[in-house]
Amino acid sequence: MTKLTSKITLISGDMFTVPINITNEISVTGEGDGQSYNKTTSPTYVVGTDPTALPIGSFNSTDKKVYLYIINKSSIEGEDVNIYVQITGPAYHKIAILTPGEFMYIPLANNSYIYTDAEVGTPKIEFLILEK
Repeated sequence: MTKLTSKITLISGDMFTVPINITNEISVTGEGDGQSYNKTTSPTYVVGTDPTALPIGSFNSTDKKVYLYIINKSSIEGEDVNIYVQITGPAYHKIAILTPGEFMYIPLANNSYIYTDAEVGTPKIEFLILEK
């Protein structure tokens, strides 16, 4: 069993009319088969094809809940990474577009895989998945 603690802090004294100082922390204990840290390349989108699943097996916990951290490691302008989940049937739903250097950390549920592609180029990505 694995455990990961993540912490986010947002601080600004001048962005809004009142200062903000938000700190949140969560610990995740991996339970399913989907525990992976990996580096890979996001394939270029080809018209008429589906996005590509991240190279990890199908999530198999009760509600297929996962915590996903993913970063677009490209430094080339325009090499954006599209992130998808699959919805009913063969349809995919784009949940994010990460420009070079951007990252996200998000809990997801009721999906068997996470998918990516890129409109331009083949940007490098790093991802961490913990299935809960």
